[in-house]
Amino acid sequence: MKYEHEITIAAPLAEVVRLFNAPEYEKHWRPEPISAEHVSGTPRQPGAKTRMKYRMRNREFDMVETILSKTSQEFSATYEADNMVNTIRHSFSPLATDRTLYKTEVDYTFKSLMPKIMSVVMPGFFKKQTYRYMKTFKDFAESAVKK
Repeated sequence: MKYEHEITIAAPLAEVVRLFNAPEYEKHWRPEPISAEHVSGTPRQPGAKTRMKYRMRNREFDMVETILSKTSQEFSATYEADNMVNTIRHSFSPLATDRTLYKTEVDYTFKSLMPKIMSVVMPGFFKKQTYRYMKTFKDFAESAVKK
């Protein structure tokens, strides 16, 4: 299942990218992670692997993040769990000196029947979750820039 979302952030590109790439701010816009343990590679660089524990709707699960690419305006990674692999590409482009376009491209591959059924019956669940993270990041970035 593939989809994309875009959202405009009222903040300069350099500031948006700085906030997105700073691990100490993730808790402000990605609240479900419980823990993260570096497994291999140079942290936060292409090839790095991190084992992450998440809580979502009273359910805990583990994922392994593998960073695929990281540039000044893009971050791509795969997130592998028992039943799925999720590849996400986040990109940022200037719209004006004080506006940034944040785009996310998502590709889910499911390894078992139940998630495949959910993706067909309830594709909106996955799309809404992605957009919710983007909106939460937008709100965080805009408030951080105003301070």
